[in-house]
Amino acid sequence: MNKSFASRLVAALATLLASSTSAVAAEIKVLSTIAFQSVFDTEIPAFNRSSGHKTSAEFGGGTAMATRISNNEVVDVYFGARQNIDALVAAGKVRADSVVDLARSPVGFAVKQGAPRPDVSAADTLKRTLLASRGITYPDPASGSPSANHLVRVAGQLGIANELQARTRRLPGGGAAGPTMLITGEADLAFQQNCELLLTPGVELLGPLPTEFQLITIMSVAVPVTAREPEAAKAFIKYLQTPAAVAVMNRWGLEPIVATANASSAQ
Repeated sequence: MNKSFASRLVAALATLLASSTSAVAAEIKVLSTIAFQSVFDTEIPAFNRSSGHKTSAEFGGGTAMATRISNNEVVDVYFGARQNIDALVAAGKVRADSVVDLARSPVGFAVKQGAPRPDVSAADTLKRTLLASRGITYPDPASGSPSANHLVRVAGQLGIANELQARTRRLPGGGAAGPTMLITGEADLAFQQNCELLLTPGVELLGPLPTEFQLITIMSVAVPVTAREPEAAKAFIKYLQTPAAVAVMNRWGLEPIVATANASSAQ
């Protein structure tokens, strides 16, 4: 075989390989609540590199994202609270056999890094901490935020509903941007899902809340019926259950369910 023919053969094989790769590569569209934003910022590029697919994600409030799925937007992967996904399954908007529970998402308080760390581990210390605060930032309950409405209920149980309202500090629009008020000094406590609090650099979580005041949201993922790339979507969901993805979830304040399942099956 002469060198000229060999070179042409190599070039032809390279072209064939490139075309076959592009033929199986898919563009995957993801809609997600902000709870998984930090996880996806890491795991989407890693999945794209390993699979050859092109995955992109949009993030927003849970109610807004669920509404887009309900309105039949073309989406390949939807990530949100399990109760929202169950409602979408019942409405025929999400494939029931595609639903996977990925993580538990607890709520908690955060402070600015280096600030005093008040005790929130028992009902009496939590009450004292809230009353001693100069400003508490949390999402607007009117937005439907489960964590915000939960904090309002907790304050009512502690008998300090009016005091919480007097200390409430909120940025226009609320949402995940609220913890930035810890950095600016406009608030000294922030309350939200832990994974959402950690989206803000320079904040740190306080210890766990008392069990009776904790709120756990099951975060799940599914394939909508409008998906154009259902098989690639299933591959992405499978990737989110790998040890590497589980480690990222742990790092961002989530409690992976797949890790618990694996541990249980190993016993």
